[in-house]
Amino acid sequence: MLIRYMVKELRNSPRFALLFVLNMSLGLLGFIALDALKRNFDERLNASAESRLAEKSLIETKERLEMTLEASSTGIWGIDVAKKRFFMDDFSYSLLGVKPWEFDGTKEAFLKLVCEEDQELISQSIRDAIYLGKEIDIEFKVCEEKDDFKYVAVRGHMVRLQEHTQHLAGILIDITEKKKMQLLAKEFLLNQHRLLLDTEFRTQEKERKKISEALHDGICQYLYGIRLNIQAIEKPASFDVPFDKINLLLDQAEKETRALSYELNPSVLTDFGFVAGVRELVQRFSAPPLFTIQAEINNKADELPEAIQLPVFRIIQELINNSIKHAEATVLNIILRTDNGEVNLSVRDDGKGFDKDQVMRKGSGLRGIRNRVFMLNGKMEIHSATTLGTYIRINFNINNAISAVEAG
Repeated sequence: MLIRYMVKELRNSPRFALLFVLNMSLGLLGFIALDALKRNFDERLNASAESRLAEKSLIETKERLEMTLEASSTGIWGIDVAKKRFFMDDFSYSLLGVKPWEFDGTKEAFLKLVCEEDQELISQSIRDAIYLGKEIDIEFKVCEEKDDFKYVAVRGHMVRLQEHTQHLAGILIDITEKKKMQLLAKEFLLNQHRLLLDTEFRTQEKERKKISEALHDGICQYLYGIRLNIQAIEKPASFDVPFDKINLLLDQAEKETRALSYELNPSVLTDFGFVAGVRELVQRFSAPPLFTIQAEINNKADELPEAIQLPVFRIIQELINNSIKHAEATVLNIILRTDNGEVNLSVRDDGKGFDKDQVMRKGSGLRGIRNRVFMLNGKMEIHSATTLGTYIRINFNINNAISAVEAG
Protein backbone atom coordinates (compact mmCIF):
# COMPACT_ATOMS: atom_id res chain seq x y z
CA MET A 1 0.00 0.00 0.00
CA LEU A 2 2.85 2.41 0.90
CA ILE A 3 4.61 1.80 -2.38
CA ARG A 4 1.35 2.39 -4.38
CA TYR A 5 0.81 5.62 -2.51
CA MET A 6 4.34 6.81 -3.20
CA VAL A 7 4.04 5.98 -6.89
CA LYS A 8 0.73 7.85 -7.10
CA GLU A 9 2.17 10.92 -5.38
CA LEU A 10 5.22 10.94 -7.60
CA ARG A 11 2.92 11.00 -10.65
CA ASN A 12 0.52 13.67 -9.31
CA SER A 13 2.92 15.95 -7.30
CA PRO A 14 6.16 17.29 -8.75
CA ARG A 15 7.07 18.75 -5.37
CA PHE A 16 6.87 15.33 -3.73
CA ALA A 17 8.94 13.85 -6.52
CA LEU A 18 11.65 16.48 -6.00
CA LEU A 19 11.77 15.87 -2.25
CA PHE A 20 11.96 12.15 -2.84
CA VAL A 21 14.93 12.49 -5.21
CA LEU A 22 16.70 14.83 -2.79
CA ASN A 23 16.24 12.41 0.08
CA MET A 24 17.51 9.54 -1.95
CA SER A 25 20.54 11.57 -3.05
CA LEU A 26 21.36 12.63 0.48
CA GLY A 27 21.00 9.08 1.65
CA LEU A 28 23.43 7.88 -1.02
CA LEU A 29 25.91 10.60 -0.20
CA GLY A 30 25.65 9.79 3.48
CA PHE A 31 26.24 6.17 2.75
CA ILE A 32 29.28 7.03 0.63
CA ALA A 33 30.63 9.38 3.31
CA LEU A 34 30.03 6.79 6.01
CA ASP A 35 31.82 4.18 3.94
CA ALA A 36 34.74 6.56 3.39
CA LEU A 37 34.94 7.27 7.10
CA LYS A 38 34.89 3.58 7.83
CA ARG A 39 37.71 2.89 5.35
CA ASN A 40 39.75 5.79 6.75
CA PHE A 41 39.26 4.49 10.26
CA ASP A 42 40.29 1.00 9.21
CA GLU A 43 43.38 2.37 7.48
CA ARG A 44 44.35 4.39 10.55
CA LEU A 45 43.70 1.41 12.75
CA ASN A 46 45.91 -0.76 10.55
CA ALA A 47 48.60 1.97 10.41
CA SER A 48 48.49 2.29 14.19
CA ALA A 49 48.87 -1.46 14.55
CA GLU A 50 51.76 -1.46 12.09
CA SER A 51 53.31 1.47 13.93
CA ARG A 52 52.99 -0.37 17.24
CA LEU A 53 54.55 -3.46 15.68
CA ALA A 54 57.37 -1.36 14.18
CA GLU A 55 57.92 0.38 17.51
CA LYS A 56 57.94 -2.96 19.31
CA SER A 57 60.40 -4.36 16.76
CA LEU A 58 62.59 -1.28 17.14
CA ILE A 59 62.60 -1.64 20.93
CA GLU A 60 63.45 -5.31 20.66
CA THR A 61 66.26 -4.53 18.19
CA LYS A 62 67.58 -1.82 20.52
CA GLU A 63 67.50 -4.24 23.45
CA ARG A 64 69.31 -6.93 21.44
CA LEU A 65 71.90 -4.37 20.35
CA GLU A 66 72.43 -3.25 23.94
CA MET A 67 72.76 -6.86 25.09
CA THR A 68 75.25 -7.57 22.27
CA LEU A 69 77.30 -4.47 23.08
CA GLU A 70 77.32 -5.30 26.79
CA ALA A 71 78.25 -8.94 26.17
CA SER A 72 81.13 -7.85 23.93
CA SER A 73 82.28 -5.14 26.38
CA THR A 74 81.54 -2.47 23.79
CA GLY A 75 80.13 1.03 24.16
CA ILE A 76 79.03 3.80 21.78
CA TRP A 77 80.51 7.29 21.57
CA GLY A 78 80.21 10.25 19.23
CA ILE A 79 80.92 13.92 18.65
CA ASP A 80 78.55 16.54 17.28
CA VAL A 81 81.14 18.34 15.16
CA ALA A 82 79.21 21.59 14.85
CA LYS A 83 78.44 21.84 18.56
CA LYS A 84 81.76 20.26 19.62
CA ARG A 85 79.96 18.02 22.10
CA PHE A 86 80.81 14.46 23.11
CA PHE A 87 78.14 11.92 23.91
CA MET A 88 78.42 8.33 25.20
CA ASP A 89 76.19 5.47 26.29
CA ASP A 90 76.02 4.08 29.82
CA PHE A 91 78.60 1.36 29.18
CA SER A 92 81.13 3.92 27.92
CA TYR A 93 80.62 6.03 31.04
CA SER A 94 81.22 2.95 33.18
CA LEU A 95 84.24 1.91 31.13
CA LEU A 96 85.88 5.32 31.50
CA GLY A 97 85.05 5.46 35.21
CA VAL A 98 82.82 8.54 35.19
CA LYS A 99 79.18 9.24 36.06
CA PRO A 100 76.98 10.77 33.33
CA TRP A 101 76.28 13.87 35.43
CA GLU A 102 80.03 14.34 36.04
CA PHE A 103 80.79 14.59 32.32
CA ASP A 104 80.10 17.96 30.67
CA GLY A 105 80.52 16.72 27.09
CA THR A 106 83.64 18.74 26.24
CA LYS A 107 86.80 17.44 24.62
CA GLU A 108 88.83 18.56 27.63
CA ALA A 109 86.63 16.56 30.00
CA PHE A 110 86.99 13.48 27.79
CA LEU A 111 90.79 13.77 27.67
CA LYS A 112 90.97 13.99 31.47
CA LEU A 113 89.55 10.47 31.61
CA VAL A 114 92.58 9.18 29.65
CA CYS A 115 96.13 8.59 30.89
CA GLU A 116 98.29 11.61 30.17
CA GLU A 117 100.69 9.85 27.80
CA ASP A 118 97.81 8.93 25.46
CA GLN A 119 95.99 12.28 25.40
CA GLU A 120 97.90 13.74 22.43
CA LEU A 121 97.35 10.55 20.42
CA ILE A 122 93.57 10.85 20.91
CA SER A 123 93.53 14.58 20.10
CA GLN A 124 95.47 14.05 16.90
CA SER A 125 93.30 11.12 15.85
CA ILE A 126 90.12 13.18 16.33
CA ARG A 127 91.56 16.07 14.30
CA ASP A 128 92.63 13.71 11.49
CA ALA A 129 89.16 12.13 11.42
CA ILE A 130 87.30 15.46 11.29
CA TYR A 131 89.54 17.39 8.91
CA LEU A 132 91.16 14.63 6.83
CA GLY A 133 88.41 12.00 6.90
CA LYS A 134 90.70 9.35 8.40
CA GLU A 135 89.40 6.34 10.30
CA ILE A 136 90.09 6.20 14.04
CA ASP A 137 91.64 2.93 15.14
CA ILE A 138 93.76 3.36 18.25
CA GLU A 139 94.21 2.09 21.79
CA PHE A 140 94.60 4.09 24.99
CA LYS A 141 94.81 3.59 28.72
CA VAL A 142 92.44 4.74 31.45
CA CYS A 143 94.35 5.32 34.68
CA GLU A 144 92.93 3.83 37.83
CA GLU A 145 94.12 3.68 41.43
CA LYS A 146 97.31 1.89 42.52
CA ASP A 147 99.01 2.15 39.12
CA ASP A 148 96.38 -0.05 37.51
CA PHE A 149 95.01 0.56 34.03
CA LYS A 150 92.07 -0.20 31.82
CA TYR A 151 92.94 -0.69 28.18
CA VAL A 152 90.42 0.65 25.66
CA ALA A 153 90.29 0.29 21.88
CA VAL A 154 88.46 3.06 20.04
CA ARG A 155 87.11 2.87 16.49
CA GLY A 156 85.25 5.60 14.62
CA HIS A 157 84.68 7.62 11.44
CA MET A 158 82.74 10.62 10.18
CA VAL A 159 78.97 10.22 9.58
CA ARG A 160 76.70 12.72 7.76
CA LEU A 161 73.23 12.59 9.38
CA GLN A 162 71.65 15.50 7.49
CA GLU A 163 72.77 17.81 4.75
CA HIS A 164 74.62 20.15 7.12
CA THR A 165 75.01 17.90 10.15
CA GLN A 166 78.16 15.83 10.69
CA HIS A 167 79.03 13.52 13.54
CA LEU A 168 82.13 11.58 14.45
CA ALA A 169 80.77 8.26 15.71
CA GLY A 170 82.23 4.99 16.81
CA ILE A 171 82.64 2.37 19.52
CA LEU A 172 84.75 1.86 22.65
CA ILE A 173 85.88 -1.68 23.41
CA ASP A 174 87.18 -2.89 26.75
CA ILE A 175 90.33 -4.85 25.84
CA THR A 176 91.81 -4.90 29.35
CA GLU A 177 91.83 -8.67 29.77
CA LYS A 178 93.10 -9.25 26.24
CA LYS A 179 95.84 -6.66 26.71
CA LYS A 180 96.90 -8.06 30.05
CA MET A 181 97.16 -11.53 28.54
CA GLN A 182 99.27 -10.11 25.72
CA LEU A 183 101.52 -8.34 28.22
CA LEU A 184 101.90 -11.53 30.24
CA ALA A 185 102.79 -13.47 27.11
CA LYS A 186 105.27 -10.78 26.09
CA GLU A 187 106.82 -10.75 29.56
CA PHE A 188 107.12 -14.53 29.44
CA LEU A 189 108.95 -14.35 26.10
CA LEU A 190 111.22 -11.60 27.42
CA ASN A 191 112.06 -13.66 30.49
CA GLN A 192 112.81 -16.64 28.28
CA HIS A 193 115.12 -14.47 26.21
CA ARG A 194 116.81 -13.17 29.36
CA LEU A 195 117.24 -16.74 30.56
CA LEU A 196 118.99 -17.68 27.32
CA LEU A 197 121.23 -14.61 27.46
CA ASP A 198 122.00 -15.19 31.12
CA THR A 199 123.01 -18.78 30.38
CA GLU A 200 125.16 -17.59 27.48
CA PHE A 201 126.87 -14.87 29.53
CA ARG A 202 127.47 -17.17 32.50
CA THR A 203 129.02 -19.75 30.19
CA GLN A 204 131.20 -17.07 28.62
CA GLU A 205 132.39 -15.85 32.01
CA LYS A 206 133.24 -19.38 33.13
CA GLU A 207 135.27 -20.00 29.98
CA ARG A 208 136.95 -16.63 30.29
CA LYS A 209 137.92 -17.41 33.87
CA LYS A 210 139.39 -20.75 32.84
CA ILE A 211 141.40 -19.18 30.02
CA SER A 212 142.51 -16.32 32.28
CA GLU A 213 143.72 -18.72 34.94
CA ALA A 214 145.52 -20.79 32.30
CA LEU A 215 147.27 -17.66 30.99
CA HIS A 216 148.19 -16.40 34.44
CA ASP A 217 149.16 -19.66 36.09
CA GLY A 218 150.48 -21.42 33.00
CA ILE A 219 151.88 -19.32 30.18
CA CYS A 220 153.03 -16.45 32.41
CA GLN A 221 154.88 -18.92 34.61
CA TYR A 222 156.50 -20.55 31.59
CA LEU A 223 157.65 -17.16 30.32
CA TYR A 224 159.07 -16.32 33.72
CA GLY A 225 160.88 -19.67 33.81
CA ILE A 226 162.36 -19.04 30.36
CA ARG A 227 163.66 -15.69 31.56
CA LEU A 228 165.35 -17.27 34.62
CA ASN A 229 166.96 -19.98 32.51
CA ILE A 230 168.28 -17.44 30.02
CA GLN A 231 169.75 -15.37 32.82
CA ALA A 232 171.50 -18.48 34.18
CA ILE A 233 173.26 -19.16 30.89
CA GLU A 234 176.91 -18.22 30.85
CA LYS A 235 177.30 -16.20 27.71
CA PRO A 236 180.17 -14.24 26.18
CA ALA A 237 179.97 -10.47 26.04
CA SER A 238 179.19 -10.56 22.34
CA PHE A 239 175.83 -12.20 23.15
CA ASP A 240 174.64 -9.32 25.36
CA VAL A 241 172.71 -7.52 22.59
CA PRO A 242 170.79 -10.58 21.31
CA PHE A 243 169.93 -11.61 24.86
CA ASP A 244 168.72 -8.07 25.65
CA LYS A 245 166.34 -8.35 22.69
CA ILE A 246 165.14 -11.71 23.97
CA ASN A 247 164.44 -10.18 27.39
CA LEU A 248 162.52 -7.34 25.78
CA LEU A 249 160.40 -9.80 23.83
CA LEU A 250 159.77 -11.80 26.99
CA ASP A 251 158.75 -8.60 28.81
CA GLN A 252 156.30 -7.80 26.03
CA ALA A 253 154.93 -11.34 26.00
CA GLU A 254 154.39 -11.31 29.78
CA LYS A 255 152.78 -7.88 29.65
CA GLU A 256 150.32 -8.80 26.89
CA THR A 257 149.54 -12.14 28.52
CA ARG A 258 148.74 -10.48 31.84
CA ALA A 259 146.62 -7.83 30.06
CA LEU A 260 144.69 -10.52 28.24
CA SER A 261 144.24 -12.43 31.48
CA TYR A 262 142.91 -9.26 33.13
CA GLU A 263 140.45 -8.56 30.31
CA LEU A 264 139.13 -12.10 30.45
CA ASN A 265 138.74 -12.14 34.23
CA PRO A 266 138.96 -8.76 36.01
CA SER A 267 139.73 -10.03 39.49
CA VAL A 268 140.22 -6.45 40.60
CA LEU A 269 136.43 -6.18 40.91
CA THR A 270 136.34 -8.70 43.71
CA ASP A 271 139.69 -7.68 45.17
CA PHE A 272 139.37 -3.88 45.23
CA GLY A 273 135.83 -3.01 44.18
CA PHE A 274 133.93 -1.82 41.13
CA VAL A 275 135.20 1.78 41.04
CA ALA A 276 138.85 0.68 41.32
CA GLY A 277 138.27 -1.88 38.56
CA VAL A 278 136.84 0.71 36.15
CA ARG A 279 139.63 3.19 36.94
CA GLU A 280 142.27 0.55 36.32
CA LEU A 281 140.54 -0.31 33.03
CA VAL A 282 140.65 3.35 32.05
CA GLN A 283 144.32 3.62 33.02
CA ARG A 284 145.24 0.55 30.98
CA PHE A 285 143.68 1.81 27.75
CA SER A 286 144.38 5.53 28.02
CA ALA A 287 147.49 6.56 26.04
CA PRO A 288 147.72 10.36 25.76
CA PRO A 289 148.01 12.22 23.47
CA LEU A 290 146.94 9.58 20.92
CA PHE A 291 143.98 8.39 22.96
CA THR A 292 142.79 9.94 26.22
CA ILE A 293 140.06 8.57 28.44
CA GLN A 294 138.42 10.95 30.90
CA ALA A 295 136.31 9.13 33.49
CA GLU A 296 133.95 10.44 36.16
CA ILE A 297 132.80 7.55 38.35
CA ASN A 298 130.49 8.01 41.33
CA ASN A 299 132.03 6.30 44.37
CA LYS A 300 128.58 4.99 45.25
CA ALA A 301 129.02 2.59 42.35
CA ASP A 302 130.93 0.32 44.77
CA GLU A 303 127.58 -0.27 46.48
CA LEU A 304 126.07 -1.79 43.35
CA PRO A 305 124.99 -5.42 43.87
CA GLU A 306 127.58 -7.93 42.64
CA ALA A 307 125.04 -9.40 40.25
CA ILE A 308 125.09 -6.24 38.12
CA GLN A 309 128.67 -5.03 38.65
CA LEU A 310 130.20 -7.41 36.11
CA PRO A 311 127.63 -6.68 33.34
CA VAL A 312 128.19 -2.92 33.75
CA PHE A 313 131.97 -3.45 33.75
CA ARG A 314 131.71 -5.49 30.54
CA ILE A 315 129.59 -2.75 28.93
CA ILE A 316 132.21 -0.09 29.73
CA GLN A 317 134.98 -2.41 28.55
CA GLU A 318 133.28 -3.01 25.20
CA LEU A 319 132.52 0.68 24.70
CA ILE A 320 136.20 1.51 25.20
CA ASN A 321 137.24 -1.26 22.77
CA ASN A 322 134.79 0.04 20.14
CA SER A 323 136.12 3.57 20.47
CA ILE A 324 139.71 2.39 20.02
CA LYS A 325 139.16 -0.15 17.23
CA HIS A 326 136.47 1.49 15.11
CA ALA A 327 135.89 5.14 15.99
CA GLU A 328 139.48 6.37 15.52
CA ALA A 329 138.78 8.72 18.42
CA THR A 330 141.33 10.74 20.35
CA VAL A 331 139.17 11.54 23.40
CA LEU A 332 136.65 9.37 25.22
CA ASN A 333 134.51 10.71 28.09
CA ILE A 334 132.88 8.28 30.52
CA ILE A 335 130.40 9.36 33.19
CA LEU A 336 128.84 6.86 35.59
CA ARG A 337 126.38 8.00 38.25
CA THR A 338 124.27 6.02 40.70
CA ASP A 339 121.59 8.15 42.32
CA ASN A 340 118.05 7.51 43.59
CA GLY A 341 118.20 3.83 42.77
CA GLU A 342 119.14 4.52 39.14
CA VAL A 343 122.33 3.88 37.19
CA ASN A 344 123.16 6.34 34.42
CA LEU A 345 126.11 5.65 32.14
CA SER A 346 127.03 8.02 29.31
CA VAL A 347 129.96 7.64 26.91
CA ARG A 348 130.98 10.19 24.29
CA ASP A 349 133.89 10.16 21.82
CA ASP A 350 135.13 12.46 19.06
CA GLY A 351 135.47 9.68 16.49
CA LYS A 352 134.19 9.32 12.95
CA GLY A 353 130.72 8.07 13.90
CA PHE A 354 128.75 5.27 12.25
CA ASP A 355 125.42 4.17 10.80
CA LYS A 356 123.52 2.80 13.79
CA ASP A 357 121.21 0.47 11.86
CA GLN A 358 124.01 -1.02 9.81
CA VAL A 359 126.27 -1.56 12.81
CA MET A 360 123.45 -3.16 14.79
CA ARG A 361 122.91 -5.65 11.96
CA LYS A 362 126.57 -6.51 11.37
CA GLY A 363 128.55 -5.52 14.46
CA SER A 364 128.77 -7.92 17.39
CA GLY A 365 130.10 -5.36 19.88
CA LEU A 366 127.04 -3.11 20.06
CA ARG A 367 124.70 -6.10 19.87
CA GLY A 368 126.49 -7.57 22.88
CA ILE A 369 126.10 -4.28 24.75
CA ARG A 370 122.43 -4.13 23.80
CA ASN A 371 121.90 -7.67 25.09
CA ARG A 372 123.57 -6.85 28.42
CA VAL A 373 121.40 -3.72 28.76
CA PHE A 374 118.36 -5.86 28.01
CA MET A 375 119.50 -8.32 30.70
CA LEU A 376 119.50 -5.41 33.17
CA ASN A 377 116.00 -4.36 32.04
CA GLY A 378 117.48 -1.04 30.95
CA LYS A 379 117.37 1.37 28.02
CA MET A 380 120.08 2.40 25.59
CA GLU A 381 120.17 5.49 23.37
CA ILE A 382 122.66 5.81 20.53
CA HIS A 383 123.39 9.07 18.74
CA SER A 384 126.09 8.96 16.09
CA ALA A 385 126.93 10.96 12.99
CA THR A 386 129.89 11.28 10.65
CA THR A 387 132.48 13.81 11.93
CA LEU A 388 130.36 14.41 15.05
CA GLY A 389 131.39 11.36 17.04
CA THR A 390 129.20 9.05 19.07
CA TYR A 391 127.14 9.50 22.21
CA ILE A 392 125.69 6.49 24.02
CA ARG A 393 123.49 6.72 27.10
CA ILE A 394 122.45 3.73 29.19
CA ASN A 395 119.98 3.86 32.07
CA PHE A 396 118.40 1.25 34.33
CA ASN A 397 116.73 0.95 37.70
CA ILE A 398 118.81 -1.08 40.17
CA ASN A 399 115.88 -2.98 41.69
CA ASN A 400 114.44 -3.78 38.27
CA ALA A 401 117.87 -4.93 37.10
CA ILE A 402 118.26 -7.26 40.09
CA SER A 403 114.79 -8.70 39.49
CA ALA A 404 115.58 -9.26 35.81
CA VAL A 405 118.93 -10.92 36.56
CA GLU A 406 117.41 -13.14 39.24
CA ALA A 407 114.53 -14.06 36.90
CA GLY A 408 117.12 -15.04 34.32
